[in-house]
This record gives sequence, structure tokens and C-alpha cells, in this order.
Amino acid sequence: MSYYYPFDSLLRLADLPESFFETPDGKNEQRQVATSQRKSQSVGFPKMDLIDNKDQLTCVVELPGLKKEDVNISLHDNVLSIAGKVSHVSESEGEGSSFKFSERSYGSFERKLAVPPSLKESEISAKLEDGLLKVTIPKKAKEAEPKKIAVN
Repeated sequence: MSYYYPFDSLLRLADLPESFFETPDGKNEQRQVATSQRKSQSVGFPKMDLIDNKDQLTCVVELPGLKKEDVNISLHDNVLSIAGKVSHVSESEGEGSSFKFSERSYGSFERKLAVPPSLKESEISAKLEDGLLKVTIPKKAKEAEPKKIAVN
């Protein structure tokens, strides 16, 4: 499945004027880093799937490289909030080396999701494993429909 991001073409247009200022060897390193960061911020970060079945609502979020201590999850007024911080890791190959470009996103993030009020807030569970956060919220049992009583 591929996704369409309507702002990608606008981001490419914004890069056109900068290409005129590249050095003869085609380097404009600062611009490449800024463009990469802007593209990653234009798409929802982190990526999330929401699965609804008859018994529960499950939210699966991609959080590669994060530990459970780096993630905060809360549910308030029927809004599920997942927040955290991805630290920038500068892995250089030694003195005098520098990034040519960087595509990894870093910084603070927060995703909010409206959820229905028919969930059991007291039974929410979350598990972070292999870079995937799985938040499971069980649904309340459907209330019995009122029984109609015939009048004789």
C-alpha cells in the first residue's frame, strides 16, 4: 500500500530555488538536512495504526529505538495522547567527519487521538516491543436494550 502526501509536491517546489545556489560539485549540505527534516515533519510522526474490533480498540505506533521510559501515554476526556522524545545521536566516523545528510527524525513528539467514550479506561494496557508500541483499550459491554413490556 502506498500513501499519498499532498504536501510533498509543494516541498519539492520549495527546493527548486536553492538548487541554483549549489556549489559546482553539487553540494548544498545544509539544505539537504533541512529538506529531509521538513519532509519527515510533514508526515504524521510517529506512524500509527488504529484497529477496532468488537472487544477492544488497539493502537499500534512505530517507535524505533525508544525505551519505555521515553514514552508517556495518557487518556483524558476521551483523548488518547502518546508523547515522547527521540534523542539525536551523532554517530561520526572520527575527527573531521560530518553528516552529508540526515533522514532520521528527532525531537519531541505527541500524537492525540479521539476515542469513543465506551471504553474501559481502567483496563488500558501498553507494551513496547521491537520498536512497536501497542496500546490496547477494552470496550465496555454493550448495555442491554430495554425490554418492552406489553400492556394488557
